[in-house]
Amino acid sequence: MYEQELNDASASINQAVATAKSMRSSRESLAAQLKGLQDEKHALLSLPLNKADIKAFIFQVIDQRAGEFLSNPSGLWADSLSKTLYPKRDSYHEKNLGLRQGAPICLYDVDQAAGHKGSLPAEVFGAEKLGFIRPHALATAEQPFMFFFGDVLKAKIEAHFDELFPQGYSDQVLTVAQRRTRLSEIETQIAGLLAKISEIDEVLARLATSAQPLRRVPGEAIQR
Repeated sequence: MYEQELNDASASINQAVATAKSMRSSRESLAAQLKGLQDEKHALLSLPLNKADIKAFIFQVIDQRAGEFLSNPSGLWADSLSKTLYPKRDSYHEKNLGLRQGAPICLYDVDQAAGHKGSLPAEVFGAEKLGFIRPHALATAEQPFMFFFGDVLKAKIEAHFDELFPQGYSDQVLTVAQRRTRLSEIETQIAGLLAKISEIDEVLARLATSAQPLRRVPGEAIQR
């Protein structure tokens, strides 16, 4: 009875060792597939874009900056325009005409400006120039510049892209949409492989614990 049990246990262990060997081989195959997918993912992410997608990205940035200005006009340009729309009239106007400083522009202000050729009455507008049309008011921030001139920039880039960037870009590569589709497939496949590898590792860990070498108990140590 004892010998039969010992033989059965030994056979079970040998079977476990064979199973572990087979599973390690499967794990190596899965790991190779995983590396191939990871390499492909890296290539899809790192290879240069085609010309159409590059321009689309640039145009997207321009439109985004323009949209930021429209939703929240601020900065030097907006401040300069505000000074024209809400004149910083001096104390004379409030005392004698009832036109307080910072009240919305009115016909009186327009008529005062019309009488100053090439400039504005500083006592009404706080400055002699329309600050919002001066170049530096637009050049100090991306948002207003893109809002007013973004379409011009996009048209110029579209027309002269090959002249501006003659090297390093090609249309003979996968589009962004194609890459994203493939990347989604790769992520699904990677997740599946990682799950299988994890299952194999768990089984191998259990086998390593259970498949310990058997040791015969010396006869003299057996109590009779």
